[in-house]
Amino acid sequence: MLELVRSAGDDKLVRMHDLIRDMAIRITRMESPRSMISAGVQLKESPMEWPTDAARISLIYNDIKVLSGQPNCHSLLTLLLQRNPLEKIIPYSYFNHMCSLRVLDLSSTRIKALPESISNLKNLRALLLWNCEFLEEVPSLSNLEELRLLDLSFTAIRELPSGMEVMVKLQCLRLHWTKALRVFSPGIIPRLSFLEELRMYESGWKWSSMITEGARIEEIVNSTQLANLEIEFADLSSFLYYVNSGNWQMMKNFRLCVGSSTSPYYGTNFSVEINSCNLIGEDNSLLLPYNTQWLYINSCEFTSLWNVTRSLNTSELCGCHLNSCEKMEFLMEDEEPLLPNLKEMKMDSMPELLALCKGIPSLDALKSLESLRVVDCHKLKYLRPARLLQQLRSLKHIDVSFCDGMEEIVVEEEEMGKGRNEDKSSVTMTLSQLQTLRIFNLPNLKIISSRVLICNALETIIIDKCRQLKKLPFCMHNLPSALKQIKVGTDEKEWWDTLEWDHPQTKAHFQSLLKFTNDLRQWHSQEYEIPTVELIDYWICGGLIDEQRT
Repeated sequence: MLELVRSAGDDKLVRMHDLIRDMAIRITRMESPRSMISAGVQLKESPMEWPTDAARISLIYNDIKVLSGQPNCHSLLTLLLQRNPLEKIIPYSYFNHMCSLRVLDLSSTRIKALPESISNLKNLRALLLWNCEFLEEVPSLSNLEELRLLDLSFTAIRELPSGMEVMVKLQCLRLHWTKALRVFSPGIIPRLSFLEELRMYESGWKWSSMITEGARIEEIVNSTQLANLEIEFADLSSFLYYVNSGNWQMMKNFRLCVGSSTSPYYGTNFSVEINSCNLIGEDNSLLLPYNTQWLYINSCEFTSLWNVTRSLNTSELCGCHLNSCEKMEFLMEDEEPLLPNLKEMKMDSMPELLALCKGIPSLDALKSLESLRVVDCHKLKYLRPARLLQQLRSLKHIDVSFCDGMEEIVVEEEEMGKGRNEDKSSVTMTLSQLQTLRIFNLPNLKIISSRVLICNALETIIIDKCRQLKKLPFCMHNLPSALKQIKVGTDEKEWWDTLEWDHPQTKAHFQSLLKFTNDLRQWHSQEYEIPTVELIDYWICGGLIDEQRT
């Protein structure tokens, strides 16, 4: 009856079959207390008369710009108004006769100011103002002592509403993407003794252990109920103070960031992001929560990934993304036991990167890697030596793009001055798990591999703007049997026609799967997403704001 669907954004939505929905609406209209549901019916104005015995009213997804009047709904428990172009609620006494209201949702409206009568909703359990991007100020909430959930994310508020310190039953406070937030008064967090969730990613307020005005990170460290934490730190020392406190060990979920976040959301339970820090030297050594699952390092100075990950429990870390670390020349040094359980590695905009490894890595280094992505690393001439690439027995995805200096994807060790020079055209290399290969905008790439690749799991090849490449590393006797498509840029027809083949049958095989297209985007999403479905009905989410609770 329910189907999980995805919107254009990150929202997870549930769709109900139309017949089931219509039947449910009819039942709720007949039962007592009643429900009034007018969702998505292009209403321009709110109904003139509201049923006085209604318990639930939904006017979501309409075209209502103004709410006016003073509805007399003493039995109303839930009022859903989200996804309307709502700009005004008049008069200020609009909510005066909704004394039983438990759930009020004004999310994704254009409301600029809330009526003072919101302050009188003493039984309110959830106030949802998500994505009210024009909302700059919220009236005093000092009377909302029953509130469990307050969502002010994606609003333009500059400071928290007054009276929050009395909301002692508050369990969930969402303030992510409150870019204008500059004031967080001290003493609020300690008063919220039941607070379980604090989300402040992409907020203007940065937590610190050194500020003299406003709440300090110590308030979070001393909070005993917090289990879900997403915050940004003003500096590295404040982040290290928090890590050393061990508070993160109580978390079911954390997302911690030094500086302002620049990373996408990877959907993991435990992620750390470090921006614009000097990580060279003992005084600047990085300490991380040992259960970190995803690590994103942006615009930092450090010499080796091992130096910033040795505090981790390497069995937990599943992904690492390095971006714009301009002084880094090598991902790892000789014999470093680098992250043997890492599944995904991304490297973007590393202008000085010369090789993934300086010398010979340990046999366990990156041995569980499934996805390797390298973008905009112009000094990198090859991806990995053939012998070492075969150690990556779990590798499923290779993506190399915008690397001007890249000449070979798989290099032979003699070409690096470490072995005898010999013909490899009859030598094979097996990458048994490889599913996708994407090479894009590599103007100096001449060879993918001088060895014949055996890739029986390979499903997709994507190639564009690699015009020095003369041959694909496959032969008639070892064609990739699972191959479903080879996608080539629409401007590459002439290049394709000049490719060399070992046999006409090899060419015919690839030709039958060829598609010229401009849709050359990354083929997979390796984000290790937590498999949960978040229902829209807030009053049944974990019982947090259940209407039937007293």
